Amino acid sequence: MTRRQREVLELAACGFAQKQIAAQLGIAEQSVKNHMLQARRNLGAHSSMQALRIAIERKLIAICLE
Repeated sequence: MTRRQREVLELAACGFAQKQIAAQLGIAEQSVKNHMLQARRNLGAHSSMQALRIAIERKLIAICLE
């Protein structure tokens, strides 16, 4: 998984919407969608929520404490 995919997953885990993630990272919303899709595929997840769970379990992303 790429650094950007992990960043997108971490922000999603913190509750940010795709539009907010795009603004935070300075990228297009479609890029956020693409990074999330690739992260899901890399993790073998069927949904974004499942991808978040797997990434947290594997300690690929930090848990949002905010």
